[in-house]
Amino acid sequence: MKRTVEQLEHTDEFKRAVEDCKAKAKPGTNCFAVITKSFQDANKPIYKDKKRSEQAMQGLTERNVRIYHEFA
Repeated sequence: MKRTVEQLEHTDEFKRAVEDCKAKAKPGTNCFAVITKSFQDANKPIYKDKKRSEQAMQGLTERNVRIYHEFA
């Protein structure tokens, strides 16, 4: 499976803020959007450092695999 969108990991602070929002907000509130906007306005990082994310992915490879099965 090929990834079409780069998947970055959110910072711990961002994750906590979203979870706190979910615990306190009214039903139907899009906490992810609210927290993203507030982090952007405050110039706070939303994603972890890309180099750190790349180190976590080091050693993982993507391979095409074909599976065969023999029927008796």
